[in-house]
Amino acid sequence: MTSPITNVTLGAGQTRLIPNEAVRLRAEAARARQAQAPPSPVRTHVPVTMPAVVSPPTPAPAPPTNGHGPLQPCLAEFVASLGLSDHALATLVEQLATAEIFDLETAKFLEAAEWRDVGLKVGTRKRLLARLEATA
Repeated sequence: MTSPITNVTLGAGQTRLIPNEAVRLRAEAARARQAQAPPSPVRTHVPVTMPAVVSPPTPAPAPPTNGHGPLQPCLAEFVASLGLSDHALATLVEQLATAEIFDLETAKFLEAAEWRDVGLKVGTRKRLLARLEATA
């Protein structure tokens, strides 16, 4: 059995520690060693942070589609009448949808430099501009 205060081993017939000078010195030495010892690597409390639960964003509804992607019928007919190859037509429809040009009224407002910004190649842009001028 040991003393709960000093951790000194008690004698065989001893039930409690009778303080004396030797015991007091050992207790002080034990406290000094404990104060100088590096802190124990074992943590008694570890803060836990939980990640925030975020629901995925709701996708915007897709614009109505037809045979030419999300373009409205008036612009889809106009684009089809340009006489472009299938690849050029698919690229044009994709570029119009990316630039959010879905109707013919919006297309008529754009100028040549803005069509360049949309990403149209020179040949397609020239055909489109000539056709838009003819419909105006």
